[in-house]
Amino acid sequence: MLIVFEMLGGANPRNCGAVRVVGDSMTDMSLYNGDVVIFDRSQIEGNGVYVISIEGEVRVKRLEYRVFEKKLIISSENQRSYPNPEIISFEYAQEALLIHGEVICWVHKHPY
Repeated sequence: MLIVFEMLGGANPRNCGAVRVVGDSMTDMSLYNGDVVIFDRSQIEGNGVYVISIEGEVRVKRLEYRVFEKKLIISSENQRSYPNPEIISFEYAQEALLIHGEVICWVHKHPY
């Protein structure tokens, strides 16, 4: 149990959720297909890596807010396969984007 609490980095376990990664869009940060991402539901603001939904599709992506431009940049961490980020307006984000929480750690299961 100590290892689990240590991985949460001080986050309250009651505020945490988990989702299994599907795909290769975040491999540049060593996040691979089949890994389990732990996220903190109480952390939903600021730049960082988040579990999000856009029009119901759950994703793990890097978010970057461009306040003066009123835009949100949604990026993958796999520049070779996904070099072009999505750029959406704050207006569209209010309608279609749900931020579930900031990624705080993940568990990688190597397929030996």
